[in-house]
Amino acid sequence: MLGFDQIGSFGYFYRVRRALENDGYRVYASKVDPFNTVAIRAGQLDQFIESVLAKTGADKVHIIAHSMGGLDARYVISQLKKESSIASLSMIGTPNYGTLIADKVLEELDSRKYHCLLILQKLVGIGESRFMQKVREVARDLSVGWIKNRFNPAVRDSDQVFYQSWAGISSPFIGGSEDWMLPVLQPLSLLLQSWTGDNDGLVSVASQKWGKFNGTIPADHLDEVGQPFGGSSYTFHHIKFYRHIASTLRKVEAMSR
Repeated sequence: MLGFDQIGSFGYFYRVRRALENDGYRVYASKVDPFNTVAIRAGQLDQFIESVLAKTGADKVHIIAHSMGGLDARYVISQLKKESSIASLSMIGTPNYGTLIADKVLEELDSRKYHCLLILQKLVGIGESRFMQKVREVARDLSVGWIKNRFNPAVRDSDQVFYQSWAGISSPFIGGSEDWMLPVLQPLSLLLQSWTGDNDGLVSVASQKWGKFNGTIPADHLDEVGQPFGGSSYTFHHIKFYRHIASTLRKVEAMSR
């Protein structure tokens, strides 16, 4: 949510595309609606994947997804029946079992206590009533109950696709973990800590696990993609991390031939 492919010279996955292209990979950054439901975003991602396959002549793509992007990709594979076009899905910081932050947003909407959301509404530039409806739809898609009872039962994994995941872990307290969380995420992290334990500021570690779980990385939700401007973690080097993912996928692809 609120992601982007490129703003000026800054990519959402900060400088990752250029690094991987320098390593010889063909890299394409998708663009989906930054503020919409999983189903709509997945449809847009599906169209993007088809354009990449047509442009390159490749049979399949590997998807590396952050946060809500992982849910979009899972939906494309399962509900849009694109398992034959996708070799693997690597997820970082994805709320595969929802996030209680979304449930909290829904509570605020129900009680009409959404002063902070009004600030975001001004930044996004959508009329208040339409904006609040959008927030409700997106929060529902990320809520724990919806994903547990509706999304996961319907969006089943394909045995034709390799799924793997990593979980970011950070702390709002200095010395609390290898990474000290960005201040903007600290209040949300404290809420999550009391509800579900370790988290990256937006998603619990437990919720980020899916498929082959490769462990935790010392990064908050923004550090996971090198934001802002290279990230704030002194122990996590995001470009090195994504180079490792690409190298792993190359090996998986070689083994499948």
